[in-house]
Amino acid sequence: MTRSFTDPNEFKKLRVGTFSEKVFSLIDMELIKRDSFFFEIAQKFGDLFYNKYGNQANEHEKVMKSANSFAEIVLEKSASMVNMNNTYKKVLKDVKDFLSFLKDCLIEFIKLVSISATGDSSLVPKERTVKRLAAKLVFGRNSCYDTLWMLIRLQHKEDEKRLKSCLTKLKHYTPKQFHVDDDFCLKKEEEPYQQVIDSINYLETFTNPYDKFDLIVRIRKEIVRCIDEYYLFKEPTKNSDKLQLTADTLMAVYCYCLANCCNEKMRIHQVLIEEFVDDHYLKFGEEGYYYSTFMGAIDFLESISDNPEAGLNQIGGRKA
Repeated sequence: MTRSFTDPNEFKKLRVGTFSEKVFSLIDMELIKRDSFFFEIAQKFGDLFYNKYGNQANEHEKVMKSANSFAEIVLEKSASMVNMNNTYKKVLKDVKDFLSFLKDCLIEFIKLVSISATGDSSLVPKERTVKRLAAKLVFGRNSCYDTLWMLIRLQHKEDEKRLKSCLTKLKHYTPKQFHVDDDFCLKKEEEPYQQVIDSINYLETFTNPYDKFDLIVRIRKEIVRCIDEYYLFKEPTKNSDKLQLTADTLMAVYCYCLANCCNEKMRIHQVLIEEFVDDHYLKFGEEGYYYSTFMGAIDFLESISDNPEAGLNQIGGRKA
């Protein structure tokens, strides 16, 4: 049985001026509990999603493993691949449709709580904020995420293979080889920017595309933390106050960290993020800038994978 929601008196204690933010926080905490109504319907969707697509995902995976290249699959398993493409489109549409339905339901529910507490139905968070809450409910560690992850990997297998090959070639390059400015090479560190590299690999632990997005945006802060700690403990006599982490240097550090984490699944994380995170986060403000810069670093690494030395020398030539 679905339990009742929080005591309405909790909401009535809030001043109207702060209602929207605080009530949404309370609703957020309530809805992710396992016996809330919205949690239950999200779980039911996950079960239905797995029943509809789980076996197909497993069958497509067997086909992919039986062939050595994408071209071979097209030649020998063309019917299966057409089926895979159609399945992939349906999968994305089904998840997006359910997220949209859940978002609309949540907005109406929050309006009801708002009216009950204040008599005002206009105190509702922005739509993109409610979308985040819907995603939190849908993308828990459940059969929906696991099936979706498998199908995205199958659809983008060639992207994954290409990125793996690229990162393997560049894995042992140093910050200096990526033309990171001397002040940011952290030369006295055995493994420069290791905290950043670990953070990138931590993406695997998140199932919610918004959490993946947030982590990528935070990578820039992790870089700054590594730099600050380096000068605090390894070169305390050097004046680091005037150091400026320029856009070019940030891109070079991103490239170094991505190459050394050797996470060939980055394109799969990217697909999940760009299919399901609201465009406002991806395209505007600091968050959008740092996300696009990070993904631009992946694009650059892939573009130089055939001849890394020549590609990196181009950076050096531009910075000289």
